[in-house]
Amino acid sequence: MLADKPGRDAQRTRGASAEVAGKIGDYAVRSVSAYARSDSTYSFDGDWGNDASWGEFAPYDYFSRYARERSTLSQDFRVESNPGGVVDWVAGLYALRLDEDSQQRDEFAGELLRPLLETSYAATSLAAYGEAEWPLPNQLSLTAGMRVETRSADYSDSDGARFDPRDAMVGGQVSLQGPLGESNQWYATVARGYKAGGFNIGQFVPDERREFTPEYLWNAESGLHFGNAGAGVQGDIAFFYMWREDQQVATSFQLDPGDPLSYVFYTDNAAKGRNLGLEASLAWQPVERLNLGATLGLLHSEYVGYRQGARSLDGREQAHAPGYQYSLSAQWGDGEGWMARADLNGVDAFYFDTSHDQRSDPYTLLNLKAAYSGGPWSVEAWVRNVMNENYAVRGFYFGLEPPDYADKLYFQRGDGRLAGITLQWRW
Repeated sequence: MLADKPGRDAQRTRGASAEVAGKIGDYAVRSVSAYARSDSTYSFDGDWGNDASWGEFAPYDYFSRYARERSTLSQDFRVESNPGGVVDWVAGLYALRLDEDSQQRDEFAGELLRPLLETSYAATSLAAYGEAEWPLPNQLSLTAGMRVETRSADYSDSDGARFDPRDAMVGGQVSLQGPLGESNQWYATVARGYKAGGFNIGQFVPDERREFTPEYLWNAESGLHFGNAGAGVQGDIAFFYMWREDQQVATSFQLDPGDPLSYVFYTDNAAKGRNLGLEASLAWQPVERLNLGATLGLLHSEYVGYRQGARSLDGREQAHAPGYQYSLSAQWGDGEGWMARADLNGVDAFYFDTSHDQRSDPYTLLNLKAAYSGGPWSVEAWVRNVMNENYAVRGFYFGLEPPDYADKLYFQRGDGRLAGITLQWRW
């Protein structure tokens, strides 16, 4: 991978929030209002190299800059029953308004490469939601909830693009839980979730890829929380099956191999997707001041009936969906005086994207920390990625390098070994 020129990221955010709680009769009322405004600039070196890197092909100097102004205003109003009644419930209304103006400037050798793209975007979300919990015989309890939401958006830009999608979405869940023995608890849940649709912004996005539809997900899950206070053991295990309809996938393509700024990211809809697996965690305190922990995640994922151009991805694993993830931890100390901790984290290989079939390598990271805390102050020394593991978190496959611009895999690497000392004083 070629050396990067430094990019620039800057963001300034201003905002305020207010929460008011009170009572109307026997019910608790809560209102949360929030406002935020941010100005951000994101810029990067599109050719990923300096003129010295390109030699006889220099100057090869692409640069892109995105400037955005965004404001959000939200209001959540809810009413809750008093705890301990026959039925515990909550009901509410939610509204969100988002406004954003942006400008994209693409340059070559310091000169404007194409006309500025100026965009204007506004979105309004309105939702009503509710949830209730009923106690049942034999210490069982049933929980059910629903959320109904409408989302409308308006977009226009200086290229003449206009979009105004409108989506109405319904989600909810039903869950049954109860005891298993003296200190264990089981549950079973069926839920339906959603993600709103939208559109892809950019001068190079084809018309047929401009808009994408909402995604819906059905999830069936069952799990157990267990523990033995005498043995100092507690943990959780859950099994799940997910069925995704009109699955939204983040993908990319390059329109012009000689123009790295024509490499665009966009959201597409796969036909369907399927995920199944388990998640488990275990905590054990074998002796005083020593705590051991472990987590494990196993996942099988696949696209169902998804084609991208001439490529069929039917049955292929989904992007950024490793087959396993695990962690092991050991900590000596209880927050006062001396403390030491070690963490080991492992991740399986995964596909980087849907637009190509390049994969990462599995990797394992070791983190260490030693600390001392005394009264209001503490000091800790830490090392992350102790073995200086070279691992990839993103992968891009496209034609960048002249003269033939052959497709090649480029990595975004995770952080290498990093060590430091942290001092804290609390008052």
